[in-house]
Amino acid sequence: MVAKLFIGLLVAIALVLLYRGMSQEQGRIDPAAPLDVKKILAVLRAKNLQCDSVDSYTPIGKSRDGKWDGYLARCHDGGRYIYFQSPALGKLGVSSCQEVSFKYSYRCPD
Repeated sequence: MVAKLFIGLLVAIALVLLYRGMSQEQGRIDPAAPLDVKKILAVLRAKNLQCDSVDSYTPIGKSRDGKWDGYLARCHDGGRYIYFQSPALGKLGVSSCQEVSFKYSYRCPD
């Protein structure tokens, strides 16, 4: 009786851990995946930036070292963000145009 209860408890714990691991894996954004508005919106939301939906994104060039691709993402609510990714490095990120302007004196394209 106690052995069945103990085994049941272990199975329940294993299922909870498996579920948590799968949900974390599903929430990850793949830097090597093709770029689209859903991917950009997922990165914006992961960084807690305001954007109701991404209307468009426009390439704005590569970094000086050639490892990063930059894009201007425009949101339906008027927000503008610089989205950058490096599939080779397996990294991506996003910054608001205001933040980029303040930190780097870069003015986002209109």
